[in-house]
Amino acid sequence: MTRNVLFITRTLGTGYGGMQTQASALTEALYQHPEVHMRVIAYGGGRLLLPLFFLRALFAALCVRSGTVHLGDAVLTPLFPILRVVRPSLRRTVTVHGLDVVWNVRAYRTVIRFSLRFAQKIVAVSQATADACIALGVKPETILIIPCGIVIPDAPSSLRPSSPVLLSFGRLVPRKGVAWFLEDVFPLLLTRYPDMKFVIAGDGPELLRIRSLVAAQKLHHSIDVIGSVPHRAKEALFSSATMLVMPNIPVFGDMEGFGITALEAASRGIPVAAADLEGLKDSVLEAVTGFHFLPLDLQSACVAIEKVLTKNWEMKEMQHAVRKNFDITIIASRYVHDVF
Repeated sequence: MTRNVLFITRTLGTGYGGMQTQASALTEALYQHPEVHMRVIAYGGGRLLLPLFFLRALFAALCVRSGTVHLGDAVLTPLFPILRVVRPSLRRTVTVHGLDVVWNVRAYRTVIRFSLRFAQKIVAVSQATADACIALGVKPETILIIPCGIVIPDAPSSLRPSSPVLLSFGRLVPRKGVAWFLEDVFPLLLTRYPDMKFVIAGDGPELLRIRSLVAAQKLHHSIDVIGSVPHRAKEALFSSATMLVMPNIPVFGDMEGFGITALEAASRGIPVAAADLEGLKDSVLEAVTGFHFLPLDLQSACVAIEKVLTKNWEMKEMQHAVRKNFDITIIASRYVHDVF
């Protein structure tokens, strides 16, 4: 049976964060699924014109003959109460990621708490995101956990540097924990691995602080802060790294919904050391694609990184584990059969 789906997303083509990567991969996989007839309404602009996109999305939903209206994140769920009244026959579903649920603005949380009640199925990308929805009062029986998925590359790269190279990739915001890692963890690692390098790729409000820390500790010879990089440069960064580090820290009103970069690294045969926090609990498979450590725990982080560096990783096995659990075609099929 063919399912008619109107997929509405405000993050398609707006950058290369986790939500953007997921929206692009998922919509492409659904387009190719034989049991789905899909139309996508997408927005790639800033917040200023978002109300206009809301009206466009509402008009498109009101004109749909039948099927499912699926939202790419919780921000647009105020559409649901309207559709419940005007088009009650339409199925209403949404994917929630984390920050779109926990953003610490009272008016926003009040609206989202109300609007999510009108969703007939809520897809949480991790257990942590599901828990955040339940904390808002969402009924657990309406929540389904489906992780993010990625397009798996043909084969992992066999090229690796001779000395340890740690990579951090992503938007530089406080919850990523890069500043803490620089201050507390990396100097200790250098006493054990004097030739270790740390490459920090990404932009954001923490960039200036991170560069100041590097200068204050006189670590220019060991740390390369390269700022924002184009998406196509990601492959070069992965191929030149020994491991990916994700030293996230807890931040009130913010959270790591999943951690899709961990999948991208592991699918290329690059192991991950990540904080045992929020969505990273789901995206890193313990001892299979990497190791976890306690958030903000210096010794635990060093132990996890040591384990990553000393383990004899089988790259093809790592890629197989990612394909088995997170291949976007498998994820898309779960949406088709369990959500729409």
